[in-house]
Amino acid sequence: MLSVHPRHVRNIVNGKKTIELRKTRPNVLPGQPVVIYETFPMSAVVATCRVARIVVVDVADLQHSVLKDACVSAAEIERYFRGRDTAYLIHLEEVRVLRDPVRLNDIRRNRAFAPPQTWHFLDRTAVERMLFEHPSKESITSLLGYSA
Repeated sequence: MLSVHPRHVRNIVNGKKTIELRKTRPNVLPGQPVVIYETFPMSAVVATCRVARIVVVDVADLQHSVLKDACVSAAEIERYFRGRDTAYLIHLEEVRVLRDPVRLNDIRRNRAFAPPQTWHFLDRTAVERMLFEHPSKESITSLLGYSA
C-alpha cells in the first residue's frame, strides 16, 4: 500500500503521472502489485497498479522528462529532496481506479489501522481483515493474487 497525496492520485489515475518519486528505496520489485491510498481529506484506498520498474538517479541528474512524468516542478523537487543525493523513481503501470473506494472508516471498522507515511505491506490476512465484506475486495484480492 502506497500513500499518495490527492493531487498526485488524480494525476496517477488520469494517466499524467507515471512516476512516483521517493527519498528512500522501496522494498518492492518490478511487477509487484500496489494499492494506492489517497491521503486526507479522501483517506481511502482508491486505485491499484503495478510497479513497472524502479530507477535510482542522482537528484542533480533528474531530467525535465522525469519532472513531467512525475507531475512536479523543479522547485518541488528541490524542496522534497533537500539534503538528499539520491532519488528513487517508481514507474507505475496498469493503474485501475476502484469503483468503490475503501475509506479509512471502512478499514478501521474491521481492524486497527493507521495510514502509512509511505509504504505499508499487506499479506493475505491483513487484506482479508481490512476489506472484510467491502465491494472492492474482489478487485484488490485479484490484483494481489489472492482469491476473494
